Amino acid sequence: MNLRSVLFALRVRSKGVDDRTWMWLADHLPRKLVYWAMVRAGVHATTGEHSSQEVPELTFMDALDRWHKE
Repeated sequence: MNLRSVLFALRVRSKGVDDRTWMWLADHLPRKLVYWAMVRAGVHATTGEHSSQEVPELTFMDALDRWHKE
């Protein structure tokens, strides 16, 4: 299964996508894109109402939770 067929399947399905499809897609994204997405999530998690958050103490789950709530 290639990326084009996965993206087509995502458009065709109306009931949503299972976790295996998202995991496959995430595993096939360019590493540089994933890196910058994580940087963006970290920046988001330490700005606004969370601007007093010290970056070394920020956990992955806190950053993910803050990103997901937007």
